Amino acid sequence: MHDASGGFLKRNFIHVDDLVGAILLSIDNPNAYGELFNIAMNDPVDYGEVSKLLETSRQVQRADIATPFHSNWLDNAKARKVLGWRPEISLEELVERAWNYRRGENDPRIVWYPG
Repeated sequence: MHDASGGFLKRNFIHVDDLVGAILLSIDNPNAYGELFNIAMNDPVDYGEVSKLLETSRQVQRADIATPFHSNWLDNAKARKVLGWRPEISLEELVERAWNYRRGENDPRIVWYPG
């Protein structure tokens, strides 16, 4: 996917394991009381990098898709400083886990929010 300026879209992601780790560090942490934190990977996911990873590891050909969306970058410095939290899942591992994920046959897909 390309952003509104034509470059590869860059958006923030976080693996659920890293999210849970941040939440656990905030529970009963007096420094976190009433605070808001950006919980995201250190760098936004670059869709161009993802396509390179999949081209290399899965021999999947990239499809270029123009979008009106803008790239963004959440700053997770506050979570790193206040909570002592660091994301552990790399882009490569995030892509691998997403690609290899298989829902159990007894786990139906329920779409709570189609947007």
